[in-house]
Amino acid sequence: MVWKKLFRGWGKFRHPKKSGRWIANKYWRLQKDKGWTFGNGDLVLPKHSNTKINRHTKVKGESSPYDGRWTYWSKRKGSYPGVSKRVTITINRQKGKCAECGLTFLPDDIVEIHHRNGNPKDNRLENLTAVHLHCHDLIHGGYGHLTTELSIHDQDQLGEKPCD
Repeated sequence: MVWKKLFRGWGKFRHPKKSGRWIANKYWRLQKDKGWTFGNGDLVLPKHSNTKINRHTKVKGESSPYDGRWTYWSKRKGSYPGVSKRVTITINRQKGKCAECGLTFLPDDIVEIHHRNGNPKDNRLENLTAVHLHCHDLIHGGYGHLTTELSIHDQDQLGEKPCD
């Protein structure tokens, strides 16, 4: 279809007194592994078959980037407006779970970055973990780490919504 439009439509219109062979020799080149391509050698009209196919993951439910569910979009796209790149990378590396209590981050949770070695200037990704605000308070409040202080049963109640 494109060939027909370029050759018959544009080529013959542009050079009405020239033969088809002359038009083909002037505007088409035979390239290795690509076949006949329209262009002058330096500039080439790309073929549809050269376009890479980008597969996409279906969006869950009626989610929207504007609905405030930044934990979902940070995991999905790797970025979200208003969320720093290091927070996004850290959350993705932890598969959307708090490094301290192990619970999944909910959309309304406040997520903080904790420096493992205690040095806030050391922002290497290996030194960073994403934790809930209350988990971060427990770490720096002298309570130590949750995994050593609380039993497995107690951890289930930290990030979940209370029963009515």
